[in-house]
Amino acid sequence: MKWDIVKLGDACREDKTHIDGKSSSKPYLGLEMIEAETGRIDWSIPTVKGISTCYSFDTRHILYGKLRPYLNKVALPTVDGRCTTEIIPLLPNDGVCREYIAFLLRRKETIDYVMPENTGSRMPRADMEHLLNMEIPLPLIDEQRRIAAEIERQFAAVERAKRAAVEQLATARELNTAYLREVFEGNNWEFVSLGSVCKKISSGKNKRRSDSGQYCIYGSTGVIGYSDAFEYERDAILVARVGANCGYVHIATGCYDVSDNTLVIEHNDVVLDLKFAYYLLMNMNLNQYANGGGQPLVTAGQLKALIIPLPTIDEQHRIATKFERLFTTVERTIRIVTEQLYTINAIPTAILRQAFSGQV
Repeated sequence: MKWDIVKLGDACREDKTHIDGKSSSKPYLGLEMIEAETGRIDWSIPTVKGISTCYSFDTRHILYGKLRPYLNKVALPTVDGRCTTEIIPLLPNDGVCREYIAFLLRRKETIDYVMPENTGSRMPRADMEHLLNMEIPLPLIDEQRRIAAEIERQFAAVERAKRAAVEQLATARELNTAYLREVFEGNNWEFVSLGSVCKKISSGKNKRRSDSGQYCIYGSTGVIGYSDAFEYERDAILVARVGANCGYVHIATGCYDVSDNTLVIEHNDVVLDLKFAYYLLMNMNLNQYANGGGQPLVTAGQLKALIIPLPTIDEQHRIATKFERLFTTVERTIRIVTEQLYTINAIPTAILRQAFSGQV
């Protein structure tokens, strides 16, 4: 069946009916209350109430977020209300299905069309005149409804698959936590301070970063650069000292240097197994010891004073080996499920592309 090609402005129009925010009792919708990509409206999200000019909308409208159009915020309200002027109510013409137009607006192709013509560099806004001049396929109303219903059906299946993958991911991660908890709780082991079984706990010093050099420079969560010189030549545990990643634990190996936002735990391997200590500190959630304030901070002194369980060195080796085997399996599962989620998240774009090219 041949579809008509029309301009978006021939299928719907801007309906900028102003309403006084000071006197209206209608619920207010801010742009942050619309979820990107899906268009779901969350009325529970706190927002600055519109007390000046707003636009009125009802259940006939499509709500298009013109501010930062790459966020792809297109909503279908189920109640009457008022919204920020950064949201444009679009009113479909007779013979036009609003769900069809909403899905069409959420296409990647629509975003690609709008973005080069937006105004403002830091806070881009869609040029509505340009958007309404976009050519769109427009079949008869019954076909529009059929396509919209089929998209909705396929999106629901995608959402179920996504929810199942997220639950599987959470379960895999909980296996790590549960096993750590099982091992480290309820055992009659000696307890000592971490500082007493370490040769040294101190901050790294390197502030240099480059793309050259043969030695790794470790930062708070991994390698951040390379250097021609090194400070350390023995495997050690690193802990993020400051900032958003404060308390993150990882291991440095070989010859390397360490940035000044990271703590280096140089253990005594006669009494403390490196991998055992690594898994133990992971389980202890070191972020909880961070000082309050705007910039979380864990200090070397806090780590030295930290009380840890200390089984025999042979028992530590056994536990560490078992942890490593379990964690390798779990991490493989996490990687597979994460890749599945990436694939699932790409499906809606393909569904919309097919739908508006007559393939559903």
